[in-house]
Amino acid sequence: MILDNHTILAGTGSHSSRFLALSFDNGKKTTVLSQFPRGHSVYAIAVSAGMARIAAGTKAGYLRVFNIADKQPSDEQDDKELAAIFDVFHMPAITTLSFLTEDIIASGGLDGVIKLWSISQKCQLAGIEAHTGGVFAIRSLGSLVLASIGSDGILKIWDMDSLKCEYESEQFSLPGISALVSLDYESQSGLLMHPCGSGEICVYDTNNNFAKQIVKAHTGDFTALACGDGYIATAGMDDATIKIWSSGLKTIIAQNSLSSPVLSVGWVGRDSIMTISSLYEARSWRLDGNKLLPGDGITDVDLRTVYGMPSEIMFRGNLKTNLSWRNERLSLALELISHGDKKVELCDILNQLAQRGYTVESLILLADAAESQGKILLKLEAYLALAEILGDCSASVPVLYGLALLLEKLKEPQLAGVFWERILLLEPGNNDVKQHILQMGVQPITQLCPENDIRGDLMTDQAFLQEVHKYTILGNKFAWRTIFSVGKQMSFGYCLDIEKVAEVIQRQLTDENVSIYSSELTDIKIFSDGRLRNTKWLYAAKQDEQFPLFFALEIKKSGASIEFLPYGVLEFDRLLKSESLSVVEHNSRVEDIWRMLQKSAEGKKWLQMVTALSARAISSMAGKVMALRDDEY
Repeated sequence: MILDNHTILAGTGSHSSRFLALSFDNGKKTTVLSQFPRGHSVYAIAVSAGMARIAAGTKAGYLRVFNIADKQPSDEQDDKELAAIFDVFHMPAITTLSFLTEDIIASGGLDGVIKLWSISQKCQLAGIEAHTGGVFAIRSLGSLVLASIGSDGILKIWDMDSLKCEYESEQFSLPGISALVSLDYESQSGLLMHPCGSGEICVYDTNNNFAKQIVKAHTGDFTALACGDGYIATAGMDDATIKIWSSGLKTIIAQNSLSSPVLSVGWVGRDSIMTISSLYEARSWRLDGNKLLPGDGITDVDLRTVYGMPSEIMFRGNLKTNLSWRNERLSLALELISHGDKKVELCDILNQLAQRGYTVESLILLADAAESQGKILLKLEAYLALAEILGDCSASVPVLYGLALLLEKLKEPQLAGVFWERILLLEPGNNDVKQHILQMGVQPITQLCPENDIRGDLMTDQAFLQEVHKYTILGNKFAWRTIFSVGKQMSFGYCLDIEKVAEVIQRQLTDENVSIYSSELTDIKIFSDGRLRNTKWLYAAKQDEQFPLFFALEIKKSGASIEFLPYGVLEFDRLLKSESLSVVEHNSRVEDIWRMLQKSAEGKKWLQMVTALSARAISSMAGKVMALRDDEY
């Protein structure tokens, strides 16, 4: 017999005294795991954390432990019972069981004692005088911690190393049928819980010193509670109502009413439960969205209790299945990346991974795909998302390293420095990172100011639009003054006074009524070809609200000669003054202006005209200077 998401364990009353496995895969099937002597009602059931062993205990004090692997679906004699690998008595009655390890099992009895048994050594290891009266429920919280409830109405937490009580709750009222009280643990949230009082659940936070809260669950008495994988089931005796709660008992997801009280409830896989009524009849229920739909019923086996796999075992089983699915998806995605022409299929897999909670894996794949396809900004987005998800932990170092290198490549040394510093906090002795941080401070682009200096490295469509998109990804408005065209250089073999040249050009533009609203001679820095150079140029702005277009004339002295180089420049300072624009809106307008300018005959004509007038003014001035020199001879 194999425990799976379609199987639940059950015990019957004293007339039949059987330990059963109920399967709901392709119809219902009942398998007898062990037949106890008549009068041995099976009320206590347990499954080991490794799912290798199961155990059953009876009202007459009989404990049997079995290897699950001893009964497989391929057995020729499917009705053959399991052979017990360990059996012993805990008198006068066993009310509850819990495995601590694969080899150690704890039993609680009406004598108030918790006994620890070694299966391999076939002996009792220890006994704890746990409660006055009987022990009604025990639940392991790992191999070294055990929780118990007794007839004294007290919850106790036991250290299995010292066998000492480490926590003791205040006394609470037990349900009417106190010996059937449930005690369960939701491993995902760290909450330990049990029914108490009049329809209430006592909840203890094991991650917060067993801080207690009370949740009102049912009207009147109830004993049935079971934690599943992401859900919690409760069922009432007085109100005969089943409720499915979200993790942590935060909200009721679904509920349904029965015709008779419920004594026990257990999970069959992730989305189904089984209930045992006071008539000792069983019924399965399936969770469908916010509805709880009735399924198969069992009325002929005198059932007393059901026991689904504990939440941590179901969680681990689902995790194993999910990991297998994830690995399959990852392998397929890597194959698609290598092909390069399967983008739609790859995107579908990435979405599937993200929707199943494998966001980190999907982002790593996205970064790999972006790298293989040369999409550097897509890779940047993936790395930024990974860095945010992983935070500042040792596992994030490779991502932070890759992100910092990528930002250096994208000419963002200051932001790259932020991520280098984050790595250094995690790895203070990393000399390679220290070297990168030193290099960041001397990068030429760090010396530029967007409002005053010029980018000459963005003259192509691809370079400019990629830079603007990068700014959008980083959440910043693009503000650089950018050269988008370069004219023909003019050279003169003798020196001209730069200030006088500027005055002559400005006068020429004014006389020709050129539509400019400002012009000035200024010192600037130009970043181009990975280098920074200081120069002086005359700057003239076109009087046009549609295009933030400028003419610039770089003036360079070289020994006894002088050189002039005309540029077309875009400046977005006026656009930035519209603070109502978001980053996306602003950068979208910047991209639109760039594209419109490439197609604008008017803008190009204006630049050609200003360039020609400037050349004429310079030539005129140069001619006069030459004439004066001739007169000197």
